[in-house]
Amino acid sequence: MKYITKKEFEKNFWSKVNKTDTCWLWTGSKAVGYGFTYFNKKRFYTHRFSWESKYGKIQKGLFICHKCDNPSCVNPDHLFLGTQKDNLMDMVSKNRGGRQKLTVKQVKEIRKRYDKGNVTQTFLGRLFGVRQTTISMLTTRNTFVNII
Repeated sequence: MKYITKKEFEKNFWSKVNKTDTCWLWTGSKAVGYGFTYFNKKRFYTHRFSWESKYGKIQKGLFICHKCDNPSCVNPDHLFLGTQKDNLMDMVSKNRGGRQKLTVKQVKEIRKRYDKGNVTQTFLGRLFGVRQTTISMLTTRNTFVNII
């Protein structure tokens, strides 16, 4: 692989973007829906590159999240900067993710059972049809924070 200039990279990058009336869709390589490319042997996620092109460097530990919920979108106006918690709260507020949507009643029941200390997060995940990581987020109050 030959080394290219940043200008050459940017020209090649934008040539692989299909700008629709809403989303700007990455047409190159993807992994789990998210576009990626390489610049001088370093791998970049395309939405992160797009963000940095318009807004500047991303602080360590922060995520680039999609307002449009389209992982292949690189429209900088559809992207926002946030923490992992911000990203998860955005997902929950839009009723995305997980195999089942949990109700407030179910969240309270999960926390009640877990706080008693006689069940594991894995068991609760299977019982309520969600992943163990979802139960972890609930029991540590990292999601559904307004529910007691």
